Amino acid sequence: MSITDWSTSQTANQTADSEINWQEGQLPSTVNNSARAMMATLAAWRNDMGGAITAGGTADAITVTLEKPMTSAAYSFFSFIASATNTGAATLKVDSQSALPLRSVSGASLSAGQIRTGRIYHVIKGSSEWLVSNAGQANDEVAYMAAGTVKANLTGSSAAPTDSTVQSLASAIFAYGFPTGTKMLFVQTSAPTGWTKDTTHDNKALRIVSGAAGTGGTVDFTAAFASQTVAGTVGNTTLDITQIPAHTHTLSAFVSSSLRGDSAPLTSFSGSPGTAQTTSSVGSGAAHTHSFTGTAIDLAVKYVDVIVAMKD
Repeated sequence: MSITDWSTSQTANQTADSEINWQEGQLPSTVNNSARAMMATLAAWRNDMGGAITAGGTADAITVTLEKPMTSAAYSFFSFIASATNTGAATLKVDSQSALPLRSVSGASLSAGQIRTGRIYHVIKGSSEWLVSNAGQANDEVAYMAAGTVKANLTGSSAAPTDSTVQSLASAIFAYGFPTGTKMLFVQTSAPTGWTKDTTHDNKALRIVSGAAGTGGTVDFTAAFASQTVAGTVGNTTLDITQIPAHTHTLSAFVSSSLRGDSAPLTSFSGSPGTAQTTSSVGSGAAHTHSFTGTAIDLAVKYVDVIVAMKD
């Protein structure tokens, strides 16, 4: 018999447990047996309550065999070690009792993972189900929170969690979530809370490298990429006959046909006297160059090397 079969009425307990005899006028020789039997029942109840029992069955159809078999489940409570993690709504069968739904203390069916392998669970008999007093909370049992809030302690010291905005959480991550000395880039003038502005580099470009990171360059970024005026002189070049374009010259002359310098004519012209004539063509228009002397534009902009890294 089980302690659950005992009565709160003294007289009803004379024969409430077949292993214990507390009847009026019992023989003295039966007292020690009854006392020892009561001790055994209490020890069994201790084990049933203390989590000495490992459950059987399956993840969602759990069975428990108590040290002292239960004949009535009314007002019963005990503990068991789970042998599997539930995947959804579950039932519990104790000894020869019928299987009943296993629910949270709110009466809601269990969600997956509220019973976990190796943990001790305390159950108590409800009206028509077994209630787990320490099952993990399902999402629908957690107190509702305002949209965009989380439960967190953002004080920087030990304190109870409060409803905090996601924005506050993000700020706290920047303030406390990175190791001291971590450097990041921010598109803003002032450093975020918990960060200090590093002014080592100023007016420089960023260069992505795959090797070792460093610095370099000599000209400020804004100076290198400002509007530049090119200054200098073009050198003189004397063209030879091959470099000037092909051309002729016009010649006007009148020569008397009786003019002689020797036995042969001095020159010969075609056409009528006094008409314009041309010389033979010279020049070929070949390419030529000019030298240039000017001021160099220094584009050796100052830079800081960075790498691209991804969080594991």
